[in-house]
Amino acid sequence: LGTFQNRMEKMNFIVDLVVTRHLTTFTHSVMVSYLAEAIGKHILAARPELLRIPSSYLAGNAYASPAEVLDYIVPAALFHDIGKNGMIPIINTQHRRLTDYEFDLIRMHPETGAKDLASVPDFACYADIAHGHHRTYDGTGGYPDDFDILHSPCRPVIDLVHICDCLDAATDYLSRNYHNAKDFDTVLSELADGRGTQYNPNIIDLILDHPDLQKELASLIGPNRENIYYDVYRTFANKQK
Repeated sequence: LGTFQNRMEKMNFIVDLVVTRHLTTFTHSVMVSYLAEAIGKHILAARPELLRIPSSYLAGNAYASPAEVLDYIVPAALFHDIGKNGMIPIINTQHRRLTDYEFDLIRMHPETGAKDLASVPDFACYADIAHGHHRTYDGTGGYPDDFDILHSPCRPVIDLVHICDCLDAATDYLSRNYHNAKDFDTVLSELADGRGTQYNPNIIDLILDHPDLQKELASLIGPNRENIYYDVYRTFANKQK
């Protein structure tokens, strides 16, 4: 990464690397970024205080503007699973049940991703998102155990990405052959059941209180999923030419 001249070139390289190594990890990350952007826009319009984070997660007590928060959310969501890049041989064994050892290795991807992002100054501000996206809202569950989500300066974005990660994973009917996809209403009910423990209650309440947002999310994970996947796969095919 040190050979590239600017942040965008570095970002494009990481995207190309993930696309080449494991396309389904990238499609999932793209879906999470779309979902996070959709929910983030509604939060910033209705209750912007729910997404208060330090400006660019770098400037102490100065808080980011709504536009800056949105610019932070999208790449943070896109990079949340970057730690899986070194675990592709294990991830590719979805035709069978993983061994306990393999599953333990996969559970290391948040910490691995955080270390990778923290090692690059341009992306260090996203390290906590990668590190904490499998931790529960109340800090009592998920992994890794040693990540303190309760005191992360960007906890609101971690909570948002966690919700979007679960929403996409549960409803994915194209690239997860090891489980049966759930419909949007079922997952929405599960999110409501987990509010305050597994999920940020303020974000869940906002989703529940806005039918227009529900409709947008249902469209993204349903009819538009295939269009999004098509665009990603077409980009991948063009890069191989």
